[in-house]
Amino acid sequence: MEIIKLNIGIVVTLVLAMLTGCSQYLDVKSDMKLETIASIESLELLMDASQIMNFNVNSFGEASADDYWLDAKTYASMNENARNIYTWNHFNYLFNNDWAKGYLPIYYANLVIDRCKEQAVNLTQNARWRTVYGTALFFRGFQHMGQVFTYAKAFDTHAENELGVVLRTSSDPSIKSERATNQVTYEQILDDFKLSLQYLPIKAVHPMRPSKWASYAAIARLYLAMNDYVNAYKYADSCIAIDQSLLNFNDPGSLNVNLAFPIPRFNKETIFYAQLTTSQSNLNPNNALIDTLLYHQYAQNDLRKVYYFKNNTNGYVSFKGNFSGAIDLFAGITVAEVYLIKAESEIKLDKIEEGIKTLNDFAANRYRNFSMFSYASKSEALSLVRQERRKELLMRGLRWIDVKRLNVDGEQIGMERKVNSEKFLISPNSSRFALPLPADIVNGTSIKQNEYND
Repeated sequence: MEIIKLNIGIVVTLVLAMLTGCSQYLDVKSDMKLETIASIESLELLMDASQIMNFNVNSFGEASADDYWLDAKTYASMNENARNIYTWNHFNYLFNNDWAKGYLPIYYANLVIDRCKEQAVNLTQNARWRTVYGTALFFRGFQHMGQVFTYAKAFDTHAENELGVVLRTSSDPSIKSERATNQVTYEQILDDFKLSLQYLPIKAVHPMRPSKWASYAAIARLYLAMNDYVNAYKYADSCIAIDQSLLNFNDPGSLNVNLAFPIPRFNKETIFYAQLTTSQSNLNPNNALIDTLLYHQYAQNDLRKVYYFKNNTNGYVSFKGNFSGAIDLFAGITVAEVYLIKAESEIKLDKIEEGIKTLNDFAANRYRNFSMFSYASKSEALSLVRQERRKELLMRGLRWIDVKRLNVDGEQIGMERKVNSEKFLISPNSSRFALPLPADIVNGTSIKQNEYND
C-alpha cells in the first residue's frame, strides 16, 4: 500500500478554525459538498492518507514517561518545550504541536463520516461505503484515545466530574470546541470503536487500514486503561480469536539481529500500524537512553535484550525495537499487546491459571530455552504479567497511561529525573499526569486548561 501525501493547506485552515473558534476562519465555505470530497474514491483517498491518519499519534506522553532518560549534555541541547516535557514542568507552548496534529486526522475522519451519513442507501448496501465509514469511525476513536491518554487524568470513579478532552464529532468548523468530561470522552471513543465493528472487514488488506481485528484490539486497550478487566478480557479474546500470530524471536528467518532496526515493518504480528509524531527530539534513539533499571529486568535468555537494544560506547543502551523497521516510533497495536491485555485481565478476574497460560504462550516467542512462568499467589502472577508488559511495550506511547491506570489500581508509581545535580519528581496521582493544553488554544477559546496543585 502506497503512503499517500496530500496537499492539506485548506484542511489545516479548517482545523485551526475548529480548534480555536476564531471568527476570521469561519468565512471559509462551510458547505463541503464538493465533488472532490464527495465521491467514494475521494473519501477512500482521505482515509489512506497515511502521513495524516497513521503518523500523528500523540508523543507527549511517551516523552514524559520513564522508558528513557537524557544525559546532561543532550538535555542542555534541547529546546525549552522538550526540556519542560522531560521534567514535567507546567509550560506554555504554541502551534504546531501534538494537540493540533492529533485533531487533523480527526477532522479528516469527521469529513468522511459526515459524507457517509448522507449516503443512507450506500451504508446499507455498498461494501466500499460501509468500509470507509467504519474506517473513519476507527480513526476518530483512535486519535481521541491518544489525546485523552495524554491530556486527561486516569479514568476512575471521579470520571464524570473530571475533564477529558475536546470531542470533535462533526466536520463543521463553526461548532464550538469544549472539553467533555472524562466519562463522556471514554464513552464516545468506545461508541466509535464499537460502531466501526458493524462496518469494517474482519481483516484489512494492509495493516495501515482498520479492521474488526483492530477495533477489538483498540477496545481492549481502552478498557484496560479504564481498569475494566471484564470487558478488556472480552475484547482481547475476540481479537485473538481472529488471528493470534506472534513473531517468534527464536526464528532467525523472520528477524535479523544485525540490522539497525531488526523488527520488520508490517510484520504478521501487527494488527494496526501507526506511529508517534516526530515532534519530540528527546525520543530520538540518538538522544534517548533506556532506563537502566528497566534494561536490567531483561534476563540473559530474553531475546528482546538483543532485538530491542543497541549498546552504546558510553556504556548505556538505546532502543532499536520499533515495529517500524526504522527510526520511527511504532504506536499501533500488536498481537503481543493483546495477549498481555488478556493475561492481565484473566488474572485480575481470578482466572489465574488461564492468565499464566496466556502469558506463557506469549513469552515462549520472546525467550530462548523458555521455562514456563510459575507463581505462588495472585499478586505474584499479576506482577509477572505487568513486568512482561513493561518490557514488551516500551517506547510505544503506552507507558504514560499505564502508570496512570496502575496508580488508580493502587500501584503508587512515581518518577524521578536527574539533570546534573538537580532532581525532578512526579509523585503517584500527581495532577501533572494530565499534560497541559496548548496556550494559544486556551487563550483563544473558553477551553479550560488543566489545573496543577503540586
